[in-house]
Amino acid sequence: MNCPGERQDSPISLTAAAALALYPVVIPNVPIVGCRVANFTRFLGVDPSKVHIVGHSLGAHVAGVAGQEVQNQQRGAKINRITGLDPAGPLEIYSPGIVDLPTADKLSPSKAEWVDAVHTGRGLTSFLGLPIQGTGLGTVATDVGHVDIFVNGGAQQPGCPLDPTNPTSIIVAACDHWYSWKWWNAGITQAKMGHTCNTGFLGLFGNCFSGSVEGTPKDVGFSMTYGTVGDYYTQDTQTYSA
Repeated sequence: MNCPGERQDSPISLTAAAALALYPVVIPNVPIVGCRVANFTRFLGVDPSKVHIVGHSLGAHVAGVAGQEVQNQQRGAKINRITGLDPAGPLEIYSPGIVDLPTADKLSPSKAEWVDAVHTGRGLTSFLGLPIQGTGLGTVATDVGHVDIFVNGGAQQPGCPLDPTNPTSIIVAACDHWYSWKWWNAGITQAKMGHTCNTGFLGLFGNCFSGSVEGTPKDVGFSMTYGTVGDYYTQDTQTYSA
C-alpha cells in the first residue's frame, strides 16, 4: 500500500550532525515512515494485539502514526502497546508554524490499546517545574500516553551535567535525550520503581518534576503493569555511560 506523500528517492546515510541539521526536513517524513511500519506489520500478517512498538525521539511519533495507520487499514484494530522514549519536542509544539508536526502525527493515547511515555529531556522543566521548551530535545507535553513516566523529573539526568560555560549545549541536551533508551534497556533485566504523581495546577507544577511523592512504589518502564494510567515519578542515579 502506497503511503501519502511518499517519494522514490534513494536512501541517505546521515551522520549525527547532519541528521540534526536536517531535522526540520525529517519531520514531514514522519507520517510516511509510520505508514510504512504499519504496512510492514500487515505484510507479516502479525496480529496487532500482539505488537509492541518502541520508538525514541521522532521514532516515538513514527510509532504513533503506525498505530493510527493500523487502525485505518484494519478496521479499527489496535496495536497492543506503544512505548515512546522521550518523544521529540523541537518543532513539535512550539515552532514558527512552517514544519509543525500535525496532531494526527504525534504520539497520543489513541494510537494503541496502551501507550506509555518516558520523559528524560523535557527542556527547562528543571526550572521551577515549568514545562518550557528550551534546550531539551523531548516534548514538554505531560499527556503523551495513558501513562507518562518522568525520570528524575524528566529533565536533567545523571552523567549529563549542565556545562556552566554553555548551558544550552546541544551535547547536554542530547545526553538527557538518549538517557531514555538507556534507562529503558536497563529496565528489561532489572525492574525500575516509581511513585504516582500529579502535574498540579494546569499541569505547570507538581511532584512529577520535583520528586516530592508519596505512596507505595510500583514497577515502571518495561515491566510496568499493562493498562496502568496516570503520571509517575522515578529516581535513578545510574549514568548508563556504556
